[in-house]
Amino acid sequence: MNPAPQTASSRDSVAPAAATLSLRAVTRSFAGRLVIGPIDLDLEPGAVCLVEGANGAGKTTLLRLAAHLLAPSSGRCRNAGLAVYVRPGAGARGEQSVGQALDWAYRTAARRGMPPDDALDLVGLTVPTASVVAALSAGQHTRLAMAIALVTGPALACVDEPTAHLDGPGCAGVVQAVAALAAAGSAVLVATPVPDTLDCPADAYLRLRHGLLEVPP
Repeated sequence: MNPAPQTASSRDSVAPAAATLSLRAVTRSFAGRLVIGPIDLDLEPGAVCLVEGANGAGKTTLLRLAAHLLAPSSGRCRNAGLAVYVRPGAGARGEQSVGQALDWAYRTAARRGMPPDDALDLVGLTVPTASVVAALSAGQHTRLAMAIALVTGPALACVDEPTAHLDGPGCAGVVQAVAALAAAGSAVLVATPVPDTLDCPADAYLRLRHGLLEVPP
């Protein structure tokens, strides 16, 4: 008998909701080697799930599977609506300006999210909007990727190690952005190598170890 799937529900929900993300017996192999799975996970609208794991544990693979950027080797992966994979540089081209990247994401989103100026303020990206994306620092790229997720209003945001290049205020901006996404109804899956670096309230805390999800002690 398969174990029950891990489920993350919003703390504000009063009744079960249809899952935004549903993984069933999902595995992924590279060059014939199993690197993750089988994974069973449900993530409901407005829920935040924090996944910790050491480098090489498969966190990025899990998030890319959830965002449909990788196809599973076996099993089923479904999500109900737009999924975005959030990492430094995601969602913007190097030759664009910051303003162009945000405006394009906002105008083309199926479900518009936060206005671009508000998103920039929330994540603490203070560079001029005419700044070229390619000239941004690693930390600024992370802030821009979070801002793009906010203006896009996705059903699912897969946020990959967002604090890797950020200082304390930058990490605080990430936490605020995750909370804003969840408050707007997005399900949020966040991967981090060390949970203490991201003081982020979550509805579920999971650990990825040897390619499998478990509830940490």
